[in-house]
Amino acid sequence: MDALKSVSCVDVQRNPALRGQIQGIARRLRDLSIISIGFADAMKESCEAFGAVSNKIGIALLPDEVLIMIFDLVLADVEDSDKHITVSCLWKAAVNLSHVDQHFRSVMLDCPRFWTNMSSCGEMVEACFPRTKGLPLKVHLNISYCTDSEERYFDPVLAELLPLAKYWGRLDIIISHIEEDERSFKNTTGETLRQLDAPLLNELNIKAVPFPEFQNFNLDCAQWNSPNLRSVIAFECFPLYLPGLSNVFDLFVMIRVDDEKISEILGEIKRMQNLRYLSLEMSNTHYPGNIDVFERFEFPQVERLRIVSELHFRKDDSSPALKRSIFSSLFFPGAKQLVLEIKGGDYMDYESETDWDENYTRDYLFNTEINRIFRHVDQFPRVKIFAFNILSPRGVHRNSVMRSEAYIPLNMLPSVKHLRLNSNMRFDVKEPEDPDEILFDDEIAVAPRVTGNRLPILDSITLCMRKPSRLAEWVREYLLRVKDREMWNGLFELNLKELKKSGIRSTRYIGDKALNWCEDRVNRTATQERN
Repeated sequence: MDALKSVSCVDVQRNPALRGQIQGIARRLRDLSIISIGFADAMKESCEAFGAVSNKIGIALLPDEVLIMIFDLVLADVEDSDKHITVSCLWKAAVNLSHVDQHFRSVMLDCPRFWTNMSSCGEMVEACFPRTKGLPLKVHLNISYCTDSEERYFDPVLAELLPLAKYWGRLDIIISHIEEDERSFKNTTGETLRQLDAPLLNELNIKAVPFPEFQNFNLDCAQWNSPNLRSVIAFECFPLYLPGLSNVFDLFVMIRVDDEKISEILGEIKRMQNLRYLSLEMSNTHYPGNIDVFERFEFPQVERLRIVSELHFRKDDSSPALKRSIFSSLFFPGAKQLVLEIKGGDYMDYESETDWDENYTRDYLFNTEINRIFRHVDQFPRVKIFAFNILSPRGVHRNSVMRSEAYIPLNMLPSVKHLRLNSNMRFDVKEPEDPDEILFDDEIAVAPRVTGNRLPILDSITLCMRKPSRLAEWVREYLLRVKDREMWNGLFELNLKELKKSGIRSTRYIGDKALNWCEDRVNRTATQERN
């Protein structure tokens, strides 16, 4: 290179030998450049390949216990992604994981619980059962009910699963309706569940797709053997006369207010002496119903209670009267925790009907729904924690046409100490204009509402909503009443959880600071209204 630097253009032009020498050097440099480019490309490919290999090595180096935890999270995410998930979806997810590579497959096959989901077809049962190694199975069954013949039809997989009934740990049943002319297209089995012997059965989940003649359907489970049953979820279809109900701890039940078997269902629940948690949802009906007066049902064994109800929008709806009749007969003397969830349906679903203004209402009158549920001061005498959830698909939407009203029935909860209010709606705190409305002549036979006059002394109030300050006046009035009666608790807590787009903003005020916050918010509101 030093020799090249000393050569001038004149030297190259005058000396042919020197010119040839320089051309040779240029060719060698060009060849070296090509080689270096090829080497760089090869290095790049090697680096990319090494990265892929290192990733696989990283997964391969994870302990099997860690991989199993990851697989658990993946399957849990699949289950949480859809509230209507079935065990067949979980089985497919497990199969997909096992097909990633040989290592994944080995880990999946060595973990029996990933293969306990049974449904859909005999091939699945045949492939999965040997891998479960005796673990309880999760079984999903479909029952089709023909109203014309009053016959029920089961999926063919039942024939494969019944011999394995002693391994069943959870049973999910979906009940749907078929017409007579659909029977020929329905692939079914002659097997039935009439004498099911499932000694390990711990969970029973039943969901019925409602249809007009559904009242005639009976699950026919009086001869089942399920001594280990602990949890039952029954939506629109209750397993009447199931012997295993006597051992159930947790019961989630949805009953239509016009269900002809409602008295039998309540009587069955009353006899469940091991029951500790009860979630009771009353669903509305779109058909006229008979308003009956029920016998008194007491559930002293229930310690935690959840009641779910939904507002109606038809003005001639019989659901309110039926709820009033039902709840007038229900007493929970042992309940210490009560969760009341009132859902405001979406009136927009009905506005397309031509007779909307005449037959429907846009109002969200949660206060009247409260009075249909709280019927007697002795209904919940020992409740210490009262959680009240007001939820609506319309959220905070409000216009000049609709009303939204609710109130807190403290006079019906003589022992309550902690109040938690959660709402995604704006509402006015107001008691109903007619405390014990009577819409039909038959309602006169229903026992009148009996209220209490005792002011409970709360230890805490928690408000979880978009603008907790909207309830400042109600909280202030309550605290002033407590002070006037000289029952003030200096350790009283006011917990505010304000829902914002960025998350939940939490604030806590204790004692006089809680009252001061209420006074400040009330004064601010008054000033804004004057301006």
